[in-house]
Amino acid sequence: ILSGSFNEFGAGFDIASEGDGFEYATQDFGIRSMISQRAYPAVPAAAVLDPKVLNAANWDYEFLVNYYDYDRRAPVSVEAIVDGQRRPLSLQAGTTWNGSWNGLYPMAKNTQLCKRVYFEVKRSGDNAVFRWPAEGDIAFGRRTTPAGAVDRSCWNPYAEMPGAIPIPPVISPTVVIDSPAAGTETGIVQIRAHATDDGKVKNMEVWIDGKRVLRNSRASVVKRWNMAPNAVIPGPHTIVVKAFDNEGNVGTASVVVTK
Repeated sequence: ILSGSFNEFGAGFDIASEGDGFEYATQDFGIRSMISQRAYPAVPAAAVLDPKVLNAANWDYEFLVNYYDYDRRAPVSVEAIVDGQRRPLSLQAGTTWNGSWNGLYPMAKNTQLCKRVYFEVKRSGDNAVFRWPAEGDIAFGRRTTPAGAVDRSCWNPYAEMPGAIPIPPVISPTVVIDSPAAGTETGIVQIRAHATDDGKVKNMEVWIDGKRVLRNSRASVVKRWNMAPNAVIPGPHTIVVKAFDNEGNVGTASVVVTK
């Protein structure tokens, strides 16, 4: 801590979610010259800070985003996306090309529970977009229990806590098989399907009779299936299409075709 060779540091603070009553702080020390400044990520860090005052009518969560660009390009926008809603952040400290951006998110006491947020920065010049975290979301939120204690748990943004106000259930992707339809098929069959989700569809898979025949990283699939006499035995065959979102939820659809 007292070493003069370190010229930068980062700090974090949290109250243990295990409920042991202890408060924890961490500090990391570094030297910027240790790595090439051009190699720094555009968004090296972002965080959600707990409310500073818990007896107020609103609990104000603070969003923080660090942005850096070696070529001194300012961001076009710095935003927090809370449950799909975009909220702009403003420069708090530093410069537009090497600074910290923040904003407050008020939640009415005892009326909201877990929410999810991720951060996006769009860079000027090339309009490149950077996301933190790269995948998924940060969960945040708290409430007071009937006994008046503060429940700090918010591990799963859609996990309902005992005695809590109901919140949306886990939403899996919706999968639609566009072709083929159920019935009799012969020759070359085009398997086409697409998926939608409240977040982002990460992967899709096609399974035929329990065997995976295709996997991609898009929200749609196209697969040619040869049902020629020497390729597929006569009888019913089951096609299953699966879609996976960033939260790990899985949606499926199936159709049975007969040769």
